[in-house]
Amino acid sequence: MLPAAGQAQSPARDSKDGQNPSYRILVRDQVQMTVFDEPDLSTVQRVDGRGQLRVPLLGNVKVSGHTIRDAEQLLEKLFVQGEFLKDPMVTIKIVEYAPREVSVLGAVRSPGTIPFPIEVNTMDIVDVISKVGGFTGIAKGEAVKVTRQNDSGDESVFKVDVESLITGRGGKPGSDRFLIYPGDVIYVPDRLW
Repeated sequence: MLPAAGQAQSPARDSKDGQNPSYRILVRDQVQMTVFDEPDLSTVQRVDGRGQLRVPLLGNVKVSGHTIRDAEQLLEKLFVQGEFLKDPMVTIKIVEYAPREVSVLGAVRSPGTIPFPIEVNTMDIVDVISKVGGFTGIAKGEAVKVTRQNDSGDESVFKVDVESLITGRGGKPGSDRFLIYPGDVIYVPDRLW
């Protein structure tokens, strides 16, 4: 699930406990889950590629896409429904945030990965292309492919005419944009002569 416009997803800090309770957990975040007064149920692990944590007594539980508070409430509910605990208090803390980056491959001057600043959830594709030095002379800028994976692991491929976005930038600001999200892969093909 991709963040909606204006929806915060950055790892901003909450002054009370060092975590922002509205932060949405991502695949590859490393989390610490503790259950008050139940040390055997506590765990530190990385969210797997399917967005799940392996929780003692509960098995695999999907937490990616949930806010920290929603994930805590979900786990508490599952412990009660499974009749493992009467009134559990689950706390989740992000120990290490997943790398937030976009890969740019193909006919660009400096292919590689571009990290997302912590406070940014999306970047315009034109800005990403400019960060890797722009297109090479043989780039097919009107047929750029963006591959995006959703929370369920399904991939979507978008064909973007970045060349038109670049030349159209003098028009209405923000009218022609294609947003890139962390984890996207951008491929710029070569022109066939």
